[in-house]
Amino acid sequence: MFMRHVTRPKRAREGRVEEEEEEEEEEEEEEEEDEEEERRRRRRRRRRRRRRRRRRRRRRRRRRRRRRRRAPRAGSRASCRVCSM
Repeated sequence: MFMRHVTRPKRAREGRVEEEEEEEEEEEEEEEEDEEEERRRRRRRRRRRRRRRRRRRRRRRRRRRRRRRRAPRAGSRASCRVCSM
């Protein structure tokens, strides 16, 4: 199952990988912009309340998102744990 991308012709595989990477980069940029906007809004609303707790939660969320973004680039999307769910 996870070896499906190897059986494709090389030209098609290279083209698809490039397209996927471009799409992922665009998605990442959009997500980063959205995250920055959310942070700005949160800072404006509540700066003085519960600073320590929020920082810990944000770090955990960031780590999980990064792992999911990196996974599809290694091979086909079918090999990604999240995609196969």
